[in-house]
This record gives sequence, structure tokens and C-alpha cells, in this order.
Amino acid sequence: ARPHEVLAVTFTNKAAREMVERVERLLGAPPRGGFVGTFHRFALQLLRTHPREVGLPQRFAIADEDDQRRIVEGALKKLSIATSQLTPRAARSRISGAKNALLSPKQFAETARAYPDRLVAEVYAAYQEELAAAGAVDFDDMLLLAVRLLEREEGIRKGLVERFRWLLVDEYQDTNAAQARLLELLSGSRPNLTVVGDEDQ
Repeated sequence: ARPHEVLAVTFTNKAAREMVERVERLLGAPPRGGFVGTFHRFALQLLRTHPREVGLPQRFAIADEDDQRRIVEGALKKLSIATSQLTPRAARSRISGAKNALLSPKQFAETARAYPDRLVAEVYAAYQEELAAAGAVDFDDMLLLAVRLLEREEGIRKGLVERFRWLLVDEYQDTNAAQARLLELLSGSRPNLTVVGDEDQ
């Protein structure tokens, strides 16, 4: 495998730095042309290169945890949902779970049967509207939108499949549905996929 054909992903910045350091020791130089980093960094680079294809402005912002909390709290207030019914923390957690399962607000609403789920669906829709109005994405959007991009844009997907012929995933036991789908799309018809996992987890 040539270095520029390798895509190596992990979950935390600390683990990514360790991987880069190991590669540098093995090669005797910094890796060139391939990708070694987190899932989110890879997805962000993809979206920065192709924002228009997923309906983002050219210079979209990234909503940090404080932004996300503020937007959720605003949505709860706007919808007159008391925190005794749904806390901002619980709403953010459920929205994150929905995005990691690749569910849009509409898809989540269609599956919401219980009253608490219907409240979350309303907050999720309002939350996404506010992010869109601000020209922003949150961390979970990065993965969801990267998956949507590769599902819709065959030319971009084929280009990445040809470029990255070898995929390596660290801490594979932590992979969620969005990350697994991203790997599936990048694997193409001849997956050269190596995963490292912790059997104790």
C-alpha cells in the first residue's frame, strides 16, 4: 500500500495524534497524501470541499457545545415545553442519538409514538431550523451530512474510493451507525478494511 492510498480513522484527537506519531516513526517522515485523523475531521474536510452539495453555505460555522445548549434551550422555550417535561440535556442527547442513527427530524418524527418522543421530535426540528438559519452544523451533522453527500454524489464517492484503497479503523467497537455507513460507502466493491477493537469492550 502506498501512503497516499491509506485512510486511517479513530475517535479522539489524542488517539489521532498517537497514530500520526507512530506513522512518522515507521516512515521516518510525516505521512503525505493519505489521511490519519478522527472521523469528524475527515467528514469536516469533505464538507468544506463540497458544502453546496449538501445545502451548506461556503463558510459554514460549527456549533460548539455552548451553542448547542443555547439553541436547544431556545427551542424548548419557543415550543413552551417545560424542563420538567424534557430537559435540555436529555433533548440534546436524543437529537445526537437520532443523527448518529442517520435519522432526519422528519424521519424521527415518523417513528415517534410515545409523548416524550414527540416532544423530542418537535425540538429536533426547531433545533435544525435554527442551525440552518445560522449557517451552522453541529458535530453529529458532520458525519450525517458526509454520509448524505456520498450517498447522493456518485462521482465524489467514486473518487474517494479510488483514492483511499486501504481503510484502517481504530477503536472499532465505538463505531456508530453513521460512521459504519461512511466506511461502507468508502469501501466500494473491494473493501480493504482493517479494524482494531478492544475485546474487553
